[in-house]
Amino acid sequence: IAISLLLSVEGTLAPFNYFGYRPIQVESLSASILWLVHKLGLGSLSFAYTFGSLNMLGSLSSAVSLLAEALVVAGLLYTYWLLWRAKIDLATASLLTLLIIMLTSKVFSPQYLIWVIPLLAYTGETRLWWLFPWSLICLLTTWIYPYIYLMTPDILAVPTNHLFFPVTTLRNLLILG
Repeated sequence: IAISLLLSVEGTLAPFNYFGYRPIQVESLSASILWLVHKLGLGSLSFAYTFGSLNMLGSLSSAVSLLAEALVVAGLLYTYWLLWRAKIDLATASLLTLLIIMLTSKVFSPQYLIWVIPLLAYTGETRLWWLFPWSLICLLTTWIYPYIYLMTPDILAVPTNHLFFPVTTLRNLLILG
């Protein structure tokens, strides 16, 4: 980072600015939290196609984003503390790092599973019980995109599909578990 700052301060800081202004994407865990809170009668929701994806805007978006930022820091510090104390190995720490970043990010993309599955297979090679939840996560992700997205004629109507948020929330909670 220091070398990058020396070469271009603006170029180094631009991604932080981008992610600071980027809204919560509808498939992320943060979106599931906003949807659940909205279902409890708290906060308003609206949807917009910005930053190249379908995003969720709401009165509690900044609070949920702040919570996610705190959780990413706490989760990564705890993971690295476990690694330092030799409670977990490097492969498990790498898997946890990817999962923590994936879950606390404002964005969820099905491609993220491509990053996780090889480490999951390596780390969980003797844990056959991992096969069921991760198979279900992959099936739900495939159901969400492209199938649920294709059920509506307009991309802005995808979140109004009665299956969309229950399925994405279930998938996100399984990953969280």
